[in-house]
Amino acid sequence: MTGVDDHSRFAVIATVMVRATGRAVCLAFADALRRYGIPDEVLTDNGKQFTAASAAAARSCSTGLP
Repeated sequence: MTGVDDHSRFAVIATVMVRATGRAVCLAFADALRRYGIPDEVLTDNGKQFTAASAAAARSCSTGLP
């Protein structure tokens, strides 16, 4: 999974996943939020981990951030 800052092109997420499940994606995204802060906008490729019914849980996962 990769996550790239659209302006700087800096890779804020670069990790290998056996299965890119909603939960695995959520955990990687939460780690990036803790490291680099909350972005103004998030764009996805509309993969099934972002669009499936189980993605609702991933979208609402707790990041531990205030």
